[in-house]
Amino acid sequence: MPLNEGLSRAPLRVYTEYQGTAPDDVQRAMQEELESIMAPIGWQTAWTPIDHLGQGQISVSLAVIRFAGSCDAANLIGTPQKTDVLGLTYVSDGDVLPYSDVNCDSVRAFLAQELASTKTPQRPKLFGRALGRVLAHELYHILTAEQRHGSKGVGESRFTPGELAKGTFRFASPEVQKLRNNLLPVLMSLHPPAEIERKAASLFITSGCAGSHGPQGGGTFYGPPLRAAETPRDLQARLSNSKSRMYKGAKSLNTRWPNFTAAEVELLSDYLRTLAR
Repeated sequence: MPLNEGLSRAPLRVYTEYQGTAPDDVQRAMQEELESIMAPIGWQTAWTPIDHLGQGQISVSLAVIRFAGSCDAANLIGTPQKTDVLGLTYVSDGDVLPYSDVNCDSVRAFLAQELASTKTPQRPKLFGRALGRVLAHELYHILTAEQRHGSKGVGESRFTPGELAKGTFRFASPEVQKLRNNLLPVLMSLHPPAEIERKAASLFITSGCAGSHGPQGGGTFYGPPLRAAETPRDLQARLSNSKSRMYKGAKSLNTRWPNFTAAEVELLSDYLRTLAR
């Protein structure tokens, strides 16, 4: 089963179609990389083959992704000529459509030098990581309905081979905030709060808390389950501690640290108590 295929209530469902070869290890590396980019923002992703489209899965946002060419990096013989078009998202009458192409042949050509210098058993992971970053870029357009690009990070208009293949590569803060803002109506639909809690839930999602700790505060890979703060003062103390594990974790994920007012801290403190019940 592909990573996260079983998520029944995911904010985003990605339907995939592979034109050519797509080994399992490449798919898994791609999905893991996409999750590492999108999940801390709050966009959990469920993966579904295109032939399962419309078979009852629950989601609010969807994207149909076609992977062109061969997504196999093991054999570099016959690698096509380098091209700048690694992926594209379709637009009609000025509206961004939920359809994107990721060109595996182009990505393989773009990374020809990096792949050639990598031992064969490690190539699927490197190649899958690059595909995940290209896909994250295209999903940014779909999820924000934004045609423009960011100035740096995954949202920028052009990548270097090193950005796709090495280290950690994330969205810059402005793009993270746009993705969070557009996550708000999705999570509100999947997890409708009581009317009296809507403002607090909105603050919880758009500030980034939901990305790290889950939409219901139940915890994720990136943050533990939340406990109810005894008082707003306790919560404010934790949010003000720049040496805390929470602060360092948010910084490593390129998450903009929230600057709450006293009234917002009190609102969140009350809201955490409702989640902890």
